[in-house]
Amino acid sequence: MKNKYALLTMLSLAFIFIASCSKENDKKTESETCVAVQPSGNLSYNSSTNTYTFDADDGMNIILNNFDSITITKDDIPKLNIKFWEQIYDSISNKKSLCANHENLNGKHIKDRLSTVRSILLPDDTKLTFYSAVDSFYYSPLIALSIYHNNECHRFNLNCNKLVYSMDTSSAITRSLDSLEVDGETAALEFYGDSILFVNIYNEYSLNNKIYNRVLLASTNKMNINNVRDYYDDTRLVHTFTKPILNPKKDE
Repeated sequence: MKNKYALLTMLSLAFIFIASCSKENDKKTESETCVAVQPSGNLSYNSSTNTYTFDADDGMNIILNNFDSITITKDDIPKLNIKFWEQIYDSISNKKSLCANHENLNGKHIKDRLSTVRSILLPDDTKLTFYSAVDSFYYSPLIALSIYHNNECHRFNLNCNKLVYSMDTSSAITRSLDSLEVDGETAALEFYGDSILFVNIYNEYSLNNKIYNRVLLASTNKMNINNVRDYYDDTRLVHTFTKPILNPKKDE
């Protein structure tokens, strides 16, 4: 019975959190929910660098670097990294805000995110979701970042750069919180032998309405990690276009 009541108490607290994090109320509540909490579970904090690290399975890591970029790494492939970066400086508030609209694989700029919501799925089903305000642009400052994995859920308010929720005791709560947050443009990091793929797999801009469309963004190889192949032509960024063929031969 104790476990039952403990779970009910945790669910009640979680649903209070859910209500405060509703995307429809982001403008109001994200600025109000700025009480920092201690990290739990696989999330750790390095105060000397102001860096949060989430250790997923198989040596995968999600790193929030001093609130100026988001990086995904793998322990046994030291040079592998997917980085989401870019900041906007507000001269009035004298504050830099993380936008994370640029997406790099091993230092190569592949594309910019396509909408205000971006999610990344790791091989162990850890989900990283970050987003800007609902009526903003893909390059607008982020207002929140969430990490979901098994019985863990962690959420950052990026208006004030604080960890505002961290829980590692209930997969039911994690599923409930995740189910109330759209994934937006969603990609996966996939491993096939020595090959590593960065690929978009679906879009979800309304709850429970996933539109699957597999689009290969970039790839690399464990044996030659610095060789990044870029398959995505971002029409907003000329330098991401694949190299055109000059003077192609005409069909006979």
